[in-house]
Amino acid sequence: MTVVARRPIFRVLRQLLALAAFALALPAHAQVFQTGGNMGQIPAESGQTCNNNASNCINANEEEQGGAGDIKARDTATISQETFTPLCELTFKVIARGASFKNTFGWYAVQRDDEGQPLPPQLGDLHVFLGCGDDIGTEKTLMLPKDVGEIGFFLANNEGACVQTDPDPLGPTLTQKPKNLFFSQRAFNSDGDGWIHLLVWQGRANPNAFYFGWEDQSGGGDNDFEDLMTYVTGIQCAGGGDACEVEGELGVCADGVMQCRDGELQCVGTQGESSEACNGLDDDCDGDTDEGDDLCDAGEICVKGVCQPPCGTGEFRCNKGETCVQGVCLQTACAEKECEAGEVCREGECVAACAGVVCPFGAACRGGLCVDVCEGVECDNGFVCEVRESSGGGTFVGVCSSCDCRGCGDGQSCVDHLCIENACKDQTCNEGTHCVAGECLDNCADARCPAGQICEAGSCVADPDAGSGAGGAGNGSGIGGDDGGIIIEPGEPGSGGSGEGPEDGGVGGSSNYVEAKGCSCEVPGAGRSHQASLALLGLALSFGAARARRKRRGLTV
Repeated sequence: MTVVARRPIFRVLRQLLALAAFALALPAHAQVFQTGGNMGQIPAESGQTCNNNASNCINANEEEQGGAGDIKARDTATISQETFTPLCELTFKVIARGASFKNTFGWYAVQRDDEGQPLPPQLGDLHVFLGCGDDIGTEKTLMLPKDVGEIGFFLANNEGACVQTDPDPLGPTLTQKPKNLFFSQRAFNSDGDGWIHLLVWQGRANPNAFYFGWEDQSGGGDNDFEDLMTYVTGIQCAGGGDACEVEGELGVCADGVMQCRDGELQCVGTQGESSEACNGLDDDCDGDTDEGDDLCDAGEICVKGVCQPPCGTGEFRCNKGETCVQGVCLQTACAEKECEAGEVCREGECVAACAGVVCPFGAACRGGLCVDVCEGVECDNGFVCEVRESSGGGTFVGVCSSCDCRGCGDGQSCVDHLCIENACKDQTCNEGTHCVAGECLDNCADARCPAGQICEAGSCVADPDAGSGAGGAGNGSGIGGDDGGIIIEPGEPGSGGSGEGPEDGGVGGSSNYVEAKGCSCEVPGAGRSHQASLALLGLALSFGAARARRKRRGLTV
């Protein structure tokens, strides 16, 4: 369990400003069609009041909560969000009862096997919280125990009779299998015939709230999804944080993370377009990287995100095994090699841009660059972006999480919604470090940055000595040099470095990464990679307002 120091406020504000652009361009929501009987788009809306009209039911409550009441149920319904992450305190409210069956609504703690697959809930796990006799407007509060981290919901009825239950402090539990039993996890529905029995909508007046509209009988019904409609606050979409690619976007505009939008996980971009700069990124999102004649000062060209003098000018020569191509020192084996997008040439072979890269703590390699996994992750109130190891291992992801309800392990405390080692509770670490067992550790430890970069202050930044050939040890005479790691794809403008003499100390060797060269952790607030800073700053200058809901104080398990 480790904790990362907070960032300087200006950097956080700059990132928040960038996020405002995406509020205006979220992906369109998919329509939902009934699968069991091929009966068209759902919900059916034929009524002028709440009866037979889910939009009217939802928006009446939205206005009561202080919202605009502008949710269009047919356009924003989802069936993909089946489980939820709870806060400690939940409220349950009856919004509509549009059927004659004695419906009850409740919750259960989701159980998973060792491989993460969901297990069917048992009757004793099903807690009724809104009973068959609770009228429209009934509202109840549930305080969840601290070990509950993922929950689902269910509807149950015995048609004209109430279900049988036993008392329980978390809500009465079922004792007999009901005639109709339907779950937010559709695979466990009692009829098993493919009918959709539940539609879900995320609230707008309160983003930590969701509406659950049910069809209550096996084999389907009238598809208006207000046989029982309930409203639950204090929950958030489960999952999220994984890297994704925004459909139809190029360059930095294509980089996204999975976030909860309108009740389901969607790929939301983390950056918008800005003026092109020499930084290794496609800043203007047109499919080309570092294009333009005015990116560098006179006498320099842009080489993999760094402005450098060109080779072949007499002063700068390439090493043995390299060829100067359009001002760039390339491995001779790569001089005429063309690689697919997302790949680079090394020793004459095309390899993945992230091959061999080990990013600093809290970062992950995406598109050949180490990026902050919480960059652009926007969490609702009560949740913060938590740095976790990915499900597949080997990298990190940023996930909105809260320990307020699930609690923490032995030797840990819940502080600002995150689990923190007790030894780290009162420890303040400088930028670029994180706390483990009460000690501030360098984020750069064991990092291998992408080609042409070094790890400083916890981030991979441009190496000012990349390609300079300075300071190497070798068998021959001359300048030698560390492996600058610069790898240029043929046809790209740029320059290599200089460095005469030793074969094993020259520039642009076979590695596509650079070993960490130390840390500036004693300098609080030292700059991060200028690649991200330039892109975000350009957006910040373009927008005068931001939604300040994003919170971050990273940690890992």
